[in-house]
Amino acid sequence: MIAVDPSKYAEELDYLVSYAREDLVGFHVVVGSATGLLGLDAEREQDIELTLRLVADLLAAGVRPGELDLGSETPFVPWPLDDRAALARIDAELHELDELPIADEICWFAVPRG
Repeated sequence: MIAVDPSKYAEELDYLVSYAREDLVGFHVVVGSATGLLGLDAEREQDIELTLRLVADLLAAGVRPGELDLGSETPFVPWPLDDRAALARIDAELHELDELPIADEICWFAVPRG
């Protein structure tokens, strides 16, 4: 496991959870949190490992991954997957990319309403 300052990690996770309760969070925002915690000189695999750790903690906090459907009444459509399957899908999709996501690749996150 990658060592990061526990208080900074907790602060970043709290920020992401709060953000997801209020608005849609792009996957690139979670990646940005991971790279910010690790610093710019981190290896790609370290960035991926910490990104997946953040995602796992977001899922545990009730944040869901999903797709955007901007043409519908509910623009966020959560994936119909349990946490383990969602994390496995994100892991696989991250490793398929040549670069870390910088836009809306992979998924969005939100706390579903209702």
